[in-house]
Amino acid sequence: MSIKHGDAILDGIGFRMGDKYSEIAPLSKASLVGQLSINEWNGHSKPQLIIEDMKVDEWQLFDYRGENDPVRRLNLFSHQEMDVILFRKESEGLIKQIPSNWYVHRFQEVNISNLELHNKNVVFLDLPESKEQFKQILGLARPSRVYLCFYHEKDHFFEMMPTREHFKWFYAFIYKRKLFDLNRHAGDLAKHKGWTKEAVHFICQVFFDLDFVKINNGVVTLVDSPAKKDLTESVTYRQQVEQSEMENELYYSSYEEVKAWIDQNMPETNLVEIY
Repeated sequence: MSIKHGDAILDGIGFRMGDKYSEIAPLSKASLVGQLSINEWNGHSKPQLIIEDMKVDEWQLFDYRGENDPVRRLNLFSHQEMDVILFRKESEGLIKQIPSNWYVHRFQEVNISNLELHNKNVVFLDLPESKEQFKQILGLARPSRVYLCFYHEKDHFFEMMPTREHFKWFYAFIYKRKLFDLNRHAGDLAKHKGWTKEAVHFICQVFFDLDFVKINNGVVTLVDSPAKKDLTESVTYRQQVEQSEMENELYYSSYEEVKAWIDQNMPETNLVEIY
C-alpha cells in the first residue's frame, strides 16, 4: 500500500496480512505501526515501511447496495459476529442462509431501545420503510462497521410518478365518461397515454383517499360535489413520495453521500479497530 501523511507518500508492505484487505472499507483512514527499511530493486532504492500492525480510528461503511445476492457476499465475513437488522416482513427469505453466529433483529418485533449496537458489526439487510426507521437504529449507538445492503424488490424511484396534470386529465376523463372499469380498461388507458398500469391504479387510489371517487368491484365513479383537497392529503400519495425520496437519498446516492448521511445521524463516539 501507499501511506500518505500531508504531501509525503511512503510505500508500505505487510506480509501475511492479505485477509485484512476485505476488512478495510473505501475511504477509511488507517494508522500503521512498523519498521522502516530500504527496498532495493533493479538498482533503485526506496524507503519502505514493513507493516506490523494497523488500526482504523473511525466507523467503517461496506457498501453492498445493488447486490442481487447480498448474503452471499456477506458470507465472506461469516467468521465475525453480526447484528442483522430486518425492516420488512417480505424480506424474511433473506435470512435463511445467514451464519448461525449472526443475530437477526426484526424491526417490527424488537424493543429498539434495548438493542446493543455500540462497537458492533451491523448489517442493514433490507431497505427500511422510512428514513425515520433507519434514523432510529442509527441514533442508538455508533457501530464499528456498517454493512449496507438495502435489498428490495420494487423500485419506487423509477416508477412513473403522476404529475398534477396527470391527475387533472384523469379526473376530467372520469367526469366525461361517468365511470371507469379499472379491471377491464386500466391497461388500455395506460397504453394510450404512455403511462404504466400501476400509475392508473395509483391515481385512482389517491382519488379514493381524498373522497373524490368511489371504487366498487374495480369500477370507479365520481363523488358528487367533493370537498377541495390537496394531493398531499392522500396517505397513498405521501407514501409514494416518501418512498421515492428515501430510495434516492439512501439507495441511489453515492458512497460518499450515504456515508455522510449515516455519520450525521449517529452519536459522536470514537471507535478504534486494531488488526
